[in-house]
Amino acid sequence: MDHFFESSEHYKAFRAAWKAACHHPEIRLHARDYALYALLRGRSLNLQFPPVTNPVKLANGQSQSGTQERAVAELSWKRREDVLLPYAGTVSLEMLRAAIERYKASDNG
Repeated sequence: MDHFFESSEHYKAFRAAWKAACHHPEIRLHARDYALYALLRGRSLNLQFPPVTNPVKLANGQSQSGTQERAVAELSWKRREDVLLPYAGTVSLEMLRAAIERYKASDNG
């Protein structure tokens, strides 16, 4: 459990909401959702998103961490209702902002 959560019950509710979203037929999860899930759990995005190795993409300017960078960027500019939907009220806007800031402050950001 990471410092984003107020208690172990809050963390368990977050995990249950994520599991329900994964199995819900009308919720389509995107890379940004997996990125936020990993960040809130204190996981590295390097494990979630493998580096880009396609020489054509790299030659055209995409960085090796381009996939994770785009996923985190989407967290910032997508409607917050869309970003927070899979978490069923267990993730606040403050938690979202803190996760993005932590990513930007890390070696990845």
